[in-house]
Amino acid sequence: MTRQQFTTAPSLKQLDPSSAPDNQLAATHRFLTRMRAEAWPQDPPRSLQATLDSYRSFSVFSSIAITIWQAWDGFEVVGEAFVQVGYYPDNRHLLDFTLQVHPEYREQGLGTALLSKAVEVAQQEERRLLLTETDSMVPAGDTFAERAGFRRGLATHYNQLELAGVNRSLLHRWQAQGQVRVGEFELGFWGGAIPEEVIEEAAALFQVLNDYALKVHRFETD
Repeated sequence: MTRQQFTTAPSLKQLDPSSAPDNQLAATHRFLTRMRAEAWPQDPPRSLQATLDSYRSFSVFSSIAITIWQAWDGFEVVGEAFVQVGYYPDNRHLLDFTLQVHPEYREQGLGTALLSKAVEVAQQEERRLLLTETDSMVPAGDTFAERAGFRRGLATHYNQLELAGVNRSLLHRWQAQGQVRVGEFELGFWGGAIPEEVIEEAAALFQVLNDYALKVHRFETD
């Protein structure tokens, strides 16, 4: 793969998604689209509006502090460290982050520079354990993590369902069974940002899911 040379000296900038202008988030979207295509080549790209809605919604989670550092080459984002600090009763020693570097800008020190920003947040928050993830579709991530001294923890697998091969008869049977319990729940779907009237309930649901994952994987070792 051709390595891209910087048009100007690379710069690291902190992104505040609640106040960032749309053009900055649009550059973030282009970067995330490129990274998604590498890791999930069969999946369609997300829309710009979906990225805007996602980043603008981060501020509603009062129990999580999000810090985002990005590497820029001119007007384009070429790397990002997405750092999350959870303020829960358990796991106060843990910091979760995601680090991505554009494939044409790897092996130039950007990953190390972004990792140092995550470490700075960990030190400020007195978190001694850093948790991140890599993807088998992006072998460079494994290589970088090993060089940085990370050790492999939990391995998970993603399964994708090809809709063209769905058993329609079975699906209809499930739908019929669901009608029997229709009075016990309400099904909702939102194509964009979560509506304000249900934002608190949605945040509570995400909190339950996050807590369950942490407990299942036994991260609370204090």
